[in-house]
Amino acid sequence: MSASPNPSGSSHGADHGNPIPKYIAVFFALLIATGIEALPLFGLVDIPPAPLLGLSAVKFVVVVLIFMHMLGDHPMFWRVFFFPLGMAMGSFMVLMTLSGTWQLTWQEGKNGRDLDEVAACYRSRYDGACGSWVKSPVTGNEYCSAPASLKDDACQKLTPRMATDAAFAALLKPVGADPRFEGFADKAADAKLLVLMEVGKEVYGGNCAACHGPEGAGVAGLAPPMAGDAVANGASEEHINVLLKGLQGKVINGQSYAGAMPPWKQLSDDHIASVITWERQSWGNKGDMVLPEQVAAKR
Repeated sequence: MSASPNPSGSSHGADHGNPIPKYIAVFFALLIATGIEALPLFGLVDIPPAPLLGLSAVKFVVVVLIFMHMLGDHPMFWRVFFFPLGMAMGSFMVLMTLSGTWQLTWQEGKNGRDLDEVAACYRSRYDGACGSWVKSPVTGNEYCSAPASLKDDACQKLTPRMATDAAFAALLKPVGADPRFEGFADKAADAKLLVLMEVGKEVYGGNCAACHGPEGAGVAGLAPPMAGDAVANGASEEHINVLLKGLQGKVINGQSYAGAMPPWKQLSDDHIASVITWERQSWGNKGDMVLPEQVAAKR
């Protein structure tokens, strides 16, 4: 005996039962997944790229499967699905074309936000000739660090200080940056030394003098003198490391000291360079000048 025809006109619709509740459940599941994907764009939560890509892949598979499922049901279902999907894809292409880019780049990244000057030079936004593209250590977005255009180019001021991660970090000014360092990079060496010594004297008096003494004579058994100190007269790299990492348990000139030298990472690169320069140029010391970018490179 032959099977009776399916009155709905579907070849396997009778096996599904009523598909509408399933479609509604899948719709809300996809809506929630889309909301999760959108959270990082608004800075509400930091989700690594791998889980987001995985979520997008799952969404894609679910959409394909539900589309194939709909094809076996009444045409109304897959039409309701197909036309909004086509409109969404068309709208996306139109918006990307109007915005002048097909490359999605964001000023926000996993470690923070690029400077406006850097964001203006993103590969997707900068249309001038560029001699070198550099990846931002903050967001990972590529920007033009060496524009080949005229000197009045908006990205010209990023050259060459932002060619390295350390230089980029040096350009990022902390909140409440010392205004005396405004335009510091463009000053002559003598002018730089004057700024470093002025600021360094203040930083030393407020943070270091209690242990090392106002005149760098140190405190017996507690902290070594800075006057004549081998570190202050030696390679600047070691002096920078002491400020950034601290020091304890080291015998200095045959004497041990009970006090521990704490790390001073809370100070800005400008202020660390200043106090180091002050220590290396005061009390008869003959150390060389230390610049903020040297501190940034060691930090």
